Amino acid sequence: STSPLGHEQNSRSAAELCAASMTMSEHASPCPLEFRWSSFDELDVHTLYALLRLRSEVFLIEQECNYLDLDGHDQVALHLVAYEQGALCGYLRLLPPGSRLKEASLGRIVIPREQRGRHWGRALIAEGLRVARQHYPGAPLRISAQSRLLDYYRGFGFEVVDAPYDEGGLPHQDMMLKSDT
Repeated sequence: STSPLGHEQNSRSAAELCAASMTMSEHASPCPLEFRWSSFDELDVHTLYALLRLRSEVFLIEQECNYLDLDGHDQVALHLVAYEQGALCGYLRLLPPGSRLKEASLGRIVIPREQRGRHWGRALIAEGLRVARQHYPGAPLRISAQSRLLDYYRGFGFEVVDAPYDEGGLPHQDMMLKSDT
């Protein structure tokens, strides 16, 4: 079957993606995440409000970043929202090549504070990478990573490609996942 975005439904369940992103010692039961991909126009107002609130709570309040989160790129992005039993527990956006950067990019990757430590960020990113490869086969993928998370993203195969820079008061570095990864 196909989703409203016109692509085939996930070939791997959220539970399989969660399991694949963790070692056996890190989980004892299947992952309960449900992933929903939407274009901007497909987001209902309640979902849009919830994900923008989450981004504000984490990036603007918790991390005290001083930047314009609503940057005009959400309208061209694919939005991944992760739920557990109906509760929002993660989000990221996938931007097409040429929209913000030359390459496709994952960004605004966020897990609510109360949901952290459950390895859902790994499953969220794994799903983002899966759909990026599906939509942009063979294309490299770039992220703007907070410097404190460089090793985390290296675990997915990303490599640092640029010098550190300030974004919203936090040190960041661009990382790239080569097309053959």
